[in-house]
Amino acid sequence: MRLRLISACATLLLGGCYNSTTPPIIATELPVANCLVSELRESVNEGGYQVINESSVIVGRVTSSDRDDNFYRTMIVQDQSGGIEVVVGLDRLHTTYPEGLLVALSLKGCTLGYRYGTLQVGSTAPSYESYDIDYLHSQIDAHRVIARSSDIEIIEPTPRTIAELRRDMCGEYAEISNLRLVASTSIDTLRNESLANARWRGYALFCDEHDDTLLVFTRDYATYANNAIPHSVSALRGIVQHGKHRNGREYYQLKMRYGEDCTAY
Repeated sequence: MRLRLISACATLLLGGCYNSTTPPIIATELPVANCLVSELRESVNEGGYQVINESSVIVGRVTSSDRDDNFYRTMIVQDQSGGIEVVVGLDRLHTTYPEGLLVALSLKGCTLGYRYGTLQVGSTAPSYESYDIDYLHSQIDAHRVIARSSDIEIIEPTPRTIAELRRDMCGEYAEISNLRLVASTSIDTLRNESLANARWRGYALFCDEHDDTLLVFTRDYATYANNAIPHSVSALRGIVQHGKHRNGREYYQLKMRYGEDCTAY
């Protein structure tokens, strides 16, 4: 899968699909980074937002993909200190900013906030909305904020256990192993459905050998949403998140990018 992805990426960077007739320019030299994601996290508290008035530049690699539609109009960029979600507002981002691409984010004039524990950057949402960070206002803004290079590398997730997850890891591309499925919102117990009928859509709860739990959320529109969840012990890859759910409990979550982000042993 990864070899196929890299081959496709090389073609796309030469031809450049985009949402208009004006694809973003491939920078011969990216802006120089002058801050880290971890430093930006320290500048804004969860539950609040902050407009960036300084010339802050982050350089990192794209770790997410909207190819399978579980990510929608956003992408994750990760540097050596953590990941940040860019709320771009454009479709088919994977054709322009493929996984592993080195990009620079020029954040002056953007707004920082949090969603599911992950630091986000975009525009300030209208006051009547329930969220703080909205999409960038236009494609011109997206081109101004995101500079792409022609440098693509295969990226590897950071191995983690559920027990070691922390809030500052939200946004990180991680892999968690030795998991088994214990519950799913996709099954209808009134129809006598069991975990054997579980599909990815909605929330799936996994447990490791220490009985620590991890949620995985899949959009109904994801291309693999109706695929069966493997019942054997699995390794899952994706973006770390944190959230509070309707049962009142707080969980760490993993948001997969592709159906192939689940490996059954």
